[in-house]
Amino acid sequence: MKLPPIDEEKVTKLIREIQESVERLKGLKRLSLEEFLSDKDNYAICEHYLRRALEGVLSLATHILSRLPIEKPKDYTETLIKLGEAKVIPFEFAQKIKGMAGYRNRLVHLYWEVTSEEIYENFKKLKILKNFLSTY
Repeated sequence: MKLPPIDEEKVTKLIREIQESVERLKGLKRLSLEEFLSDKDNYAICEHYLRRALEGVLSLATHILSRLPIEKPKDYTETLIKLGEAKVIPFEFAQKIKGMAGYRNRLVHLYWEVTSEEIYENFKKLKILKNFLSTY
């Protein structure tokens, strides 16, 4: 069975979306925890763009893997691991970023449990997203 080629336009759009989301988060990154907590809009903005960035990463990973002759991953964590196994990204890096999938699920499915302090600490790890983008 011949697999379809990678859709370069889709990949470009996803990368651009991730980059734009990371850029929007940069302004918040400069805030101290106290400054971040002082305005409830900071949480909403952070949650929105962090979730969009994570969704973009996972959509990109899923798209690429769908074009490879490998067993379909069972979840997003496995999706990132399989990127490493397929040598699309370094395996050690895949191990490092696999937690992003779990955090995306937390933001989407357990959003009411995510505190302002938690999201503040997690979005401060934007370097991981930048490193992911640099592999493409």
